[in-house]
Amino acid sequence: MGKGFGNSKKEQFQQNRNTEFYFFLKEASQASYKNIRRPELVYPFLKANLNKLNYKFIKYFQQWLPNTLSKVDRKHFI
Repeated sequence: MGKGFGNSKKEQFQQNRNTEFYFFLKEASQASYKNIRRPELVYPFLKANLNKLNYKFIKYFQQWLPNTLSKVDRKHFI
């Protein structure tokens, strides 16, 4: 095994994990928005994805949120 091979695999795993978190966050946001007056309709989705609501997701979200908000045009803020 060559030097750096393990890092490449680790980086690929992290990229896959971030993609998984991104799509989960997108789906959760859409479900929440569509059911803003009926949050009980979102609970089954969250329950089915409890495995994604962990420390690694929190770390991803803490990086994703400021990066995303910094790219939003301030005219779109309410």
